Amino acid sequence: VPKKDGVPTLPTYMFQNSTIEKVVLPEGLVTLATGTFAGCKNVDITYPASLTTIERYAFQAYEAETFTFPSTVTTLDYYVFESAKVGTVTIPDTVTKMGDQVFKLSAVRKVVLGKGITVVGMMTFLDCHELEEVVLPDTIKEIEYKSFWNTTKLKKLVIPAGVVFNTGTSSESLFDGWTEDQTIY
Repeated sequence: VPKKDGVPTLPTYMFQNSTIEKVVLPEGLVTLATGTFAGCKNVDITYPASLTTIERYAFQAYEAETFTFPSTVTTLDYYVFESAKVGTVTIPDTVTKMGDQVFKLSAVRKVVLGKGITVVGMMTFLDCHELEEVVLPDTIKEIEYKSFWNTTKLKKLVIPAGVVFNTGTSSESLFDGWTEDQTIY
């Protein structure tokens, strides 16, 4: 694995669309590069204890039944799971920064956000037509523009008390596309 200033670094899109089944990432790796596993399926990944950041598109169009980030991760960049097909994604309490549009256009069915998350960013779940459940921790303080647009299979959403809804300069709703059989608590 190449190194930059003594730290292992992966090339962007390193395993994109490959049929690789198992990867052991090197100790010392801090950042999972852009598009590393884009288009891959069910890769058995061993993460190093040094990993803290997942860059954009790292798991774009990725397929798996379940996915859990290691508890060392603190940052998820934009578009991490864009167009992915994952049954359940669990984000650990250690993640304190989650970029916008993380799940945009994905076929994720369930997402559990950890207690480190305080903001559901802009367009986080935009057009996630298969999304059935989102578990929001009581640490959520803000839900931004178009966060739950067209999440038509999500029948119930429990929002913690005191959450601020930020639509920015748009007159569009955070929940456009919702129907009368969907409920927000």
